[in-house]
Amino acid sequence: MLAAITAIIVLAAGVYLWSWLADAPRSDGIDQTPPHAVAGGDGVSLVPITATAPTLVVVSDYACPHCASAHATLSSVLDEAAEQGKANVVYRTRTTVSPSSRSAAIAAACADIAGAYKDFSDALYERQSPMGFTTRELRGTIPSSAGITGEALSAYLSCFDGQETGRFVDATQRATERYGIAGVPGFLLDERDVTLDLWDPVLKEFSADRLRLLLGMS
Repeated sequence: MLAAITAIIVLAAGVYLWSWLADAPRSDGIDQTPPHAVAGGDGVSLVPITATAPTLVVVSDYACPHCASAHATLSSVLDEAAEQGKANVVYRTRTTVSPSSRSAAIAAACADIAGAYKDFSDALYERQSPMGFTTRELRGTIPSSAGITGEALSAYLSCFDGQETGRFVDATQRATERYGIAGVPGFLLDERDVTLDLWDPVLKEFSADRLRLLLGMS
């Protein structure tokens, strides 16, 4: 009985892996930098950087469950902080949690080219799975959930299929390594580590208030 169950699990894993690899994108040698990339090309800021505001770097991996939880808890505060000029919010993506982490990060960067970085990131976290992301999901259901259609979808698919933001994604990964950020999610305020207790189910409820306090928000 145990042997039969093991065989079924191995077969299912093999089928999933084949599905993930069968239509895997291939690099076409073209490099693109997302329109919201920061100077230096190693992160994304959806609001223009200002010299007067502190810089809050958000480090995450689209396949990280704790990152999805942090995103759900803090995204509205981060958006508000950036829009009010309370902080330069810079997103840097790691690609180490899952074999599909890099593909998801490349897809998100391509979504920025299609004008949908935030909505695409939301969709990635909402559709996160322990099995990772398949290429079919990254080409179909997720861009659809992010509202990418028409010419924007064509631009997105061309970018994703050619892995055209791959170098940019690798640069963001190296940037997180330079700052010594080992785990995700991670937060740096003007290059100093910020602890928000997102792993504790009780203290997590106060993390948004702590972040508001740190950034001088009402």
